[in-house]
Amino acid sequence: QNVFSTQFKDISPSCSAISEFYACLPYKIDDNMDFLIHFICKDEQAVENIKNLVPQINNFIDAVRPEIVNKNLNEVLKKSSITDQLTGLNNRTYLDEFISKAQIQKLPFVVFMIDIDLFKSVNDTYGHDVGDRAIRVLSQTIKETISEKDLAFRYGGEEFVIISYECKPENMFEYAEKLRINFQRAVIEANSGKKFKKTISIGCSAFPQDSSSILTC
Repeated sequence: QNVFSTQFKDISPSCSAISEFYACLPYKIDDNMDFLIHFICKDEQAVENIKNLVPQINNFIDAVRPEIVNKNLNEVLKKSSITDQLTGLNNRTYLDEFISKAQIQKLPFVVFMIDIDLFKSVNDTYGHDVGDRAIRVLSQTIKETISEKDLAFRYGGEEFVIISYECKPENMFEYAEKLRINFQRAVIEANSGKKFKKTISIGCSAFPQDSSSILTC
């Protein structure tokens, strides 16, 4: 229901932290989307003004509802097109898009390229589904090791790329070693119940310090 601070004092801690006067209007757009509009007001009269405008606000939301649904669908489709389905990481398409923009921006970052050692032996010994499981274990290890600002991509097969703006060139070997050790400790389970571990090799370089070409890095 609609919430107004003139009726429900301090009912919304997030709004109360900004002002003691506010209004919160919830809307259901479709079966997959709801959103909440917050109005932060300067005084009690402003809250009453919002209350009087609710019918007009409702009419506006009704009018733009199809556009909101369409925009959301486009965002979902875009995310799907740049996401690797096996790992949930960014895919090669997004990496290519990133490279084209980053080459223009020239902001410094460190590149890590990762490969599972002797990966073919996993597929040959346990089957491709267990090979996929090993890839997912590595992708999860990457997610848990890198910072929120780093970008991780599945480059193809068992190869991955990490782009880090936070890691300094002088710290890139330490960064890579942490990831290498974390995956070395990870357990992969075969369909028979047998558990095994794998290792990775990591190459790293700094852009544009090592090369002015991102692809060369």
